[in-house]
Amino acid sequence: MSRGIVIYLCFLCVISSVSAKQSLTVRGSDLQLPLKLKVKIKDYDPTQQLVVSGLTGKGKNPELVCRFYDKFMKAFVGIRDLIVPEGWVCEDKLSGNFYPINQNLTLAAVDGKANVNSHAYRGQIQLVRNGRKLMLINQVDIEDYLVGLVNKEINSKFPEEAIKAQAIAARSYAMATVADRRKKTRIYDLLGTEEDQVYQGASYEDKKARRLVELTRGEVLYSKDDILKAYYHAASGGHSEEPQNVWLDRANPVESAAYIAMPSPFDEKYAPTRWSITLSASIGDKWSDVGRLKEMRILERSRGLRVKKLLLVGDRGRKVIGGAEFRRMIGNRWLKSTLFYLKRNENSWTLEGKGFGHGVGMSQLGAKFMAKNGRSAEEILTFYYPKAKLQKVY
Repeated sequence: MSRGIVIYLCFLCVISSVSAKQSLTVRGSDLQLPLKLKVKIKDYDPTQQLVVSGLTGKGKNPELVCRFYDKFMKAFVGIRDLIVPEGWVCEDKLSGNFYPINQNLTLAAVDGKANVNSHAYRGQIQLVRNGRKLMLINQVDIEDYLVGLVNKEINSKFPEEAIKAQAIAARSYAMATVADRRKKTRIYDLLGTEEDQVYQGASYEDKKARRLVELTRGEVLYSKDDILKAYYHAASGGHSEEPQNVWLDRANPVESAAYIAMPSPFDEKYAPTRWSITLSASIGDKWSDVGRLKEMRILERSRGLRVKKLLLVGDRGRKVIGGAEFRRMIGNRWLKSTLFYLKRNENSWTLEGKGFGHGVGMSQLGAKFMAKNGRSAEEILTFYYPKAKLQKVY
């Protein structure tokens, strides 16, 4: 990072003093509480640009426009400080100064929020060079993260006890995941997508979400004397699943022992979420060793009633495939779950199913209807995580 950027950042950023923090050992890692997260929001490619605003200070209102400059544009604009032949550069529209992102650039707003392309973020914004792409990371307190998460993962119109259950599950998932990942050096802790938890910053906050998150502050789920990675999904379809049937060898032994496959009456009664999809014989071309399908048959189901193994027979060969892998290949938005049954048509197969998501842990729609029927957040969590207990760690 060039000396000019260091001076610029010291002018823009307000770093608040931090008092002594509580330390907690989670899954073998020491975490400072309340936890500060690094959440990867997205990668920008060279055809895109970022406009960063809200960087107010000392009566001035700088606005950064960050673009990718190739060799021609670098020479045309005359950016001498760009060390590599091409790369990302931020221009301060107020002063006209250019700041090459040789490694990373960290920014924070005086009032606690910065804006990137009209999306607001609390904490700090970090722009990290990632080859020809630019990675946007939000460094944020876990409680602020949870407030922004509520309206992306569920909806603050849900009953209050369901929102509280969601906040506790999401806090547990985040803390357990961060503890695992910090055992290895990583630029970020969590992805702001369905691969971890859906989070896109402070733009999705509201007062109800903040109040309910605050009521659960520091509360997490414990299993076998450690914080549980609390998985959840949209709707179970009436029956929950076990982690090892979804993530196979990537399922952590702690989680594999903490979850059980069991009926979910509230999902079955109020939110079965039935769906169907028809696949033509050409779907077999997704597998080079299968080809155009001649036969599709379910070979085995899990204790969660989901498809564990399928047989695919095509004009180039046959293949036994796991249900979770089959869903990923078809697409999670198309094949909403692996809780389905097959119906053979003349030249196609109809898959009729229930539920939405992997089925492990808490069903968000199930939690909604449990809360509507008078169940508390603790009762909801006890039902979906029967081998876990609720603890307050800060």
